[in-house]
Amino acid sequence: MSKLTRENAILTFPTTEDLRSRIGEAVSLNLPQNIPTIEPLAEVGATPFGIVIHADADQASVVPLAGGLAGTVKLKLQTAAYAGNELYVDSTGNTHGFADAVEENPSGKYLCAVALESGVAGEQIEAILFRPVLAP
Repeated sequence: MSKLTRENAILTFPTTEDLRSRIGEAVSLNLPQNIPTIEPLAEVGATPFGIVIHADADQASVVPLAGGLAGTVKLKLQTAAYAGNELYVDSTGNTHGFADAVEENPSGKYLCAVALESGVAGEQIEAILFRPVLAP
């Protein structure tokens, strides 16, 4: 056990598929037989575990949505967003990303970020993270 602590909570996990194209997207933590793996959100409305910040063919670095990051992350947008707006995880079928809670109706989805810059669908923008909260 290390006597030092981390400055940032970034965890590396094996993945169930290649996540290189999913940088900036939310993922879930899967614990089959106590071997944790990271995978894309499997179902609409699933609680997100964290955000992929780096990936290769068989592992990914993830920032948990539980605090512990001293800075910002890049998030992939599903819809246009504006600086200062809250963002929610939008996972519908094969489409994943973040949507602007002001422009969309996030009812039943998880708010977990604040945009620090504006962007359009498909872009990655800088944002701060917070623990996922189910939108009313």
